[in-house]
Amino acid sequence: MDIARRQLAVPVVAALLGIALVLGTIAFGRNRVSDFMDTALYRAESESAEWLGMRAYAVFLEQAPGIDAASQRADPSNPRLWQACFHTIVLEFARYPGYRGVALTVGWAELADAELADAEPKDGIKSALLDHIKGTDKVRRRADGVVFSTVSVPNCPQVRMALARTNALHLEERAGLMNFVAFVPVAVAVAAWVIVLSFWYFGRGVRRVLFEREQARLRMANLSDAARGIAHEVRNPLNAVSLTLQYMQRLAERRGALPSEAEFTRIHAELQRVNTVVDGFVRLARADEFQSQRFDLSVMLQDVDAELRAAERIIPCNMTPVRELWVDGDRVRLAEVVRTLLRHMSHSGASALKVSANAAGGSVLVRIEPVHTPEITTADATASRSTRPNSPLLVHTLSRLVLEAHGGSFSVEVAADGAESLQLRLPQAQRE
Repeated sequence: MDIARRQLAVPVVAALLGIALVLGTIAFGRNRVSDFMDTALYRAESESAEWLGMRAYAVFLEQAPGIDAASQRADPSNPRLWQACFHTIVLEFARYPGYRGVALTVGWAELADAELADAEPKDGIKSALLDHIKGTDKVRRRADGVVFSTVSVPNCPQVRMALARTNALHLEERAGLMNFVAFVPVAVAVAAWVIVLSFWYFGRGVRRVLFEREQARLRMANLSDAARGIAHEVRNPLNAVSLTLQYMQRLAERRGALPSEAEFTRIHAELQRVNTVVDGFVRLARADEFQSQRFDLSVMLQDVDAELRAAERIIPCNMTPVRELWVDGDRVRLAEVVRTLLRHMSHSGASALKVSANAAGGSVLVRIEPVHTPEITTADATASRSTRPNSPLLVHTLSRLVLEAHGGSFSVEVAADGAESLQLRLPQAQRE
């Protein structure tokens, strides 16, 4: 379960990062598009305001002489002249698309019109125009799409004028571009994820085929090793039985004497050895249902050690496991593996066995090492090795098969003096 969670964490984190990247791209793109469109709008409104300012001044020059007959040239600083010309200026500005109103201040006069566009009082166009005249922004846009721009009247610095209009086209284009900016990253992200998932599924299928082929090759190799080990273990006792029977037959034919009790005992011992090999293989390779559970491996090691000490005479086993070594697996199978390995190592000629267990890098490591003392002579070690119940080939192959079925591994280290140290590795599980 922990391995599956770790494998699942990679695509989950990648998906979250992809979502965050898409959202960030959308936010950044919308912000840049908004700034670009606002800048373009402000520039267009400023240019239009300059042109309208010249039109307003031209209307003033046309209307003012008829109003003030005393002067040859109208005085731009005269508020009354602007007040008299204001209605004509409003009609000129009303021809501008989206017109909402215009305001003008000169001296003591404050003139504002927002009626030709049927502006309601709640819109606040008049007051907003007068506030814009007093402000410093040349162009300002409200959230409802109303744009206020400062109209520059040439040769009349004392005259301040502001225009309000509704830029519906700008709002539509803005909304369309915002939706486009939001759609493109999502579409690209979806397309990218589809491509990635397609390659991932395709690659997973290829990897699964290659993995199954590799597993089939390993199973065949392990099965071949197990078959050779079983054949070797069974063939030796049968050869001994065959030779003993031939000897007993010749003894009866030549001397007419019956075989001794020792000969029958030897035959029974060799047959019992065959039975031991078969029983050990069946215990490790039993075909019943795989029963997985979560258990403390250190407790299992101590239980196996106590069982072997009580059931048979073996060399001392020094257990130094660390508590809380939780693993998932078939406890009976793993206990049989440890039990078989300890029995096998008991005939290695060592004076004791050292068993250590600890957790490292998400795995539980169990190490079985022989401990030799000077009192053990070479002859004793050779005799002890000759009485091993099973060959290393069979024991190690079956142990490797069981551990690999649990997602672990089995390895053998051979020292310079020929002593073997065994290492069992299992995936560590969290305590429930």
